[in-house]
Amino acid sequence: MGIERESSKLGALIEQRKRLDDLSDADVVARAKARGEKLGKSNISRVATGANPSLSRATIFGLAAGLGVTPATVARAVLADMGIVLAEPDADSEAAIRADPTLPGHGRRLLLAMLGEIADRPPKHSQEQDKRDG
Repeated sequence: MGIERESSKLGALIEQRKRLDDLSDADVVARAKARGEKLGKSNISRVATGANPSLSRATIFGLAAGLGVTPATVARAVLADMGIVLAEPDADSEAAIRADPTLPGHGRRLLLAMLGEIADRPPKHSQEQDKRDG
């Protein structure tokens, strides 16, 4: 047996998302393409092993779309692999829902309504946010 290499943060993120959503590399590529992003199947295993320490914007956005996470989540993992650890922003559930660029407007509205029911309070509301939410 060889020496086991510690997984990169990006590799761990990729494996976690694939496991949670029961995705193959081909599924991740198809999801990225369906969301308008480009991502090569060979890129997934290459970046997961840390073989490519600097990623392009297109690869970060492609991975994010394919994995169903925000580009910031992918970028945070990439930076952590470089030894740059960013503190998680302080955000409540409502702020996270409003900030998630992967959510369509109707999905965002539904999640905010459910959150309001769970918390037994209406979500904070503004006309500007309604316009952004679609």
